[in-house]
Amino acid sequence: MRLQAQEIAKGVEGLGVRIRTNSASIKANTATSKDWPTYGLDYAETRFSKLNQINTDNVKNLGLMWSYNLESVRGVEATPVVVDGIMYVTASWSVVHAVDARTGKRIWSFDPGVDREKGYKGCCDVVNRGVALYKGKVFVGAYDGRLVALDAVTGNKVWEKDTITDHSHSYTITGAPRVFIPLLDGRDSSPCRNFLPGRGQLGQSTSLQ
Repeated sequence: MRLQAQEIAKGVEGLGVRIRTNSASIKANTATSKDWPTYGLDYAETRFSKLNQINTDNVKNLGLMWSYNLESVRGVEATPVVVDGIMYVTASWSVVHAVDARTGKRIWSFDPGVDREKGYKGCCDVVNRGVALYKGKVFVGAYDGRLVALDAVTGNKVWEKDTITDHSHSYTITGAPRVFIPLLDGRDSSPCRNFLPGRGQLGQSTSLQ
């Protein structure tokens, strides 16, 4: 259940969430891997963390601290992104969750309202592979082809843009977005040429025009 916006904002600020994630901070993070601010960790998508507290000697001591219910029995394929202890992860049907990574407590969740009768349009279930963070917003490519921008603090929708020109065809988005400067600055929903919905799927290899 969604909390009141003011309660969410207060809680997230108390956790020290950084809402100014941008290209500079993503690049700077490559030196430490303190956060996991973008899909694949960095713009090269190396997926290689420089953290060393967990190693071959102590990995056997790891245990379960908490679990989180994504409230779905369908496919889940997302790579979470984590900034300042806040985990942003997607479940099936492109539902987005913001979770306190230290406690497993939900901060907010957002359901883009994809028509549950249209699951047949995808090849491999109604999965989603994650979100992008940029300048206080969370971007998610919804299964039905919409690009949705959310407020990172409250989870409220800021804007959305339909990226599919012909819905008579079975086009979907399941890939994680990537953000490159100067991208969408959040002031309107006009598509910019530097947004890519994701890679490796039909209709996702060309940028919006």
